Order: sequence, then structure tokens, then C-alpha cells
Amino acid sequence: MPPAMVGAVAGTARAVLLFGSHARREASAGSDVDVLVVDDGDAIRHVTSGHVSVFHYPWSTLLKGAGAGDLFVCHVAFEAMALVDPEDLLSSLRAAFAFRKDYADDIERARDLGWFLVRHGAVLDGSMVARRAVWCVRTILIARSAEDRRPVFSPATLAERTESAAGRAMLRHRHARVAYSTTRRRLRAFLEGEVGAERIHRRGSVDDFVARFQATGNETALSTVVKLREDPERYA
Repeated sequence: MPPAMVGAVAGTARAVLLFGSHARREASAGSDVDVLVVDDGDAIRHVTSGHVSVFHYPWSTLLKGAGAGDLFVCHVAFEAMALVDPEDLLSSLRAAFAFRKDYADDIERARDLGWFLVRHGAVLDGSMVARRAVWCVRTILIARSAEDRRPVFSPATLAERTESAAGRAMLRHRHARVAYSTTRRRLRAFLEGEVGAERIHRRGSVDDFVARFQATGNETALSTVVKLREDPERYA
């Protein structure tokens, strides 16, 4: 998943890539269209309009991420389709990608957010909890596949390969309206079976989780916690 987006002046576009469900030819009627614009700017930007999400990434940032085995860059390198790519940057990105020895940090961040949703998700919007819960499941399973040097991003394929019945249910019914109690039960079962729990996961307050998220640079989790607070700048 991409890191936190920041505003920037766009550079000259060098390539336009399609990734996500449309690139996998698995899109349904409500699926987002995910487009990556590779430019020569100096910062990441994200623009959303309806079901279209456009990510602007500097080429230098993508190359650095490839060398570091970044999971989002892995997603792009091994799944994207080139819409416009006169320099064949996509092939260069794939050639530059180096898998990490492990993806424990990505798994830890997804695990922490997952247990936060289990403990404190009842006060959040139900649809957001469901989306974040599926993100946690996918991230953990994608990270495991990357550790095997055979990255898989398709929810359908991940559902087929996981031994977790709860994980399969969440991935296969990710677009369905599901009560929070069901999401919580399935997510708890998946996390207990796949990654276990620490003391903070069982008993941690919102503040305990926030401290963990800040310490680990868990931007996805911090953006979720903002929804709980009247003063979101406190956790910016």
C-alpha cells in the first residue's frame, strides 16, 4: 500500500501505468481505477475523483523503493500495465526490484492496525472498518507471498492460498455489507491464527495503540485513529 501522500508541484510525466484490479482484469462494477503517473518531480501526490485514483510518484522515489524491496513498489513492478511508457520504465523498475529478506515490518504494522480495529473499531464507521480490515488481511498475506519471492496481489488468489477460513471469507466478501460484529469476529480469528497477539493487542487503550503507531511510523493506522478524535491535529 502506498505511504502517506503529500502535496507537491507535479513534474513532467514520463509514464502512465495501470495497476490494481483493472490491471489484473478482476475489476467489478464498483472497482476503483488505480493509475500511477511516473514523473520527474520531487514528492508523492494522490488525487481521487469518484472511482479513479491517480498516484503521482517521482521516478527516483520508485527506484529507491525498488532497491529497498518496498511492498507498494513491488505491487507496481509485478502487476502494473503500461498505458504510456516510451522509456520502458516499467521494465527497468522490475529489473531494479530487490526483495527483502523478510517483510516483518509490514506484517507488524498490519497486525497492529488489525488488533486496533478488533478492540476499538466499534466507534468507527462500519464501512471504513471493513475496508481497513481487508487491507490488514491483504497486506499480511501479500507480505508473506513476497517473502517467498512470488508476490500475489489478487484478493481471489490470496483467498485460495490462505489456510484461514476467516481470511478467505473476508477477501471473498470484501465488497459486501457486513456488520461490525462479523468483521470483528473474522478479523480476530484471522489475526490469532496468522500472527498472534501481544499484551497491547489484548488490553491496549486507544492511546497505547497511538503510541505504537507513532513509534513504528504506521501512517495508515494513524489516519484511522484520526477518525476517533475531535482534534485530529493531535495525531497529525
